[in-house]
Amino acid sequence: KYLLYYMKDELLDELEMVPYADGKLSWMSPPTGGPHERYVEHINEMPGAGESPLFFGMHPNAEINFRTALCDKVCDTLSMLAGGASAGGDDEGVSPSSVAEAMCGEILEEVAEKKFATDDVSRSMSDEEKGPYQFVFLQECAYMNGLVAEMVRGLQELALGFKGELTMSPQME
Repeated sequence: KYLLYYMKDELLDELEMVPYADGKLSWMSPPTGGPHERYVEHINEMPGAGESPLFFGMHPNAEINFRTALCDKVCDTLSMLAGGASAGGDDEGVSPSSVAEAMCGEILEEVAEKKFATDDVSRSMSDEEKGPYQFVFLQECAYMNGLVAEMVRGLQELALGFKGELTMSPQME
């Protein structure tokens, strides 16, 4: 009964669809009973096309800092990939290949010896202790062991490519 009392057709007539915009982004409610294409056209005609900070109740300048930081990050990444000096200042003159080789070595050092002892865990539990959660846990550990083994294999192959002992394939690039 409450919904029938409050939910009426007049509820959406001339409704301010954007809160706190003070009329800057207001538009007419969509026409009722029209084809789907008309609704899509109405949405595309909306001011700001849904990307304005006013749609979220924020100040119009709210996204300036976000966009500036994003542009700085993109420029730094492009500069680093091009082999130029980065904004950090301490990596000047370092080629992308040497950065990738160093990162490969660090990751390989970190994960080379990692392995989940699923056999030991499985043997340490009795059959009564093994439930569905334990079986899923053991399966996920086995999958993770496979993933780590594949990562180590790929990183070792990449390290050989950096040393020149293996031809760098397009996939390794």
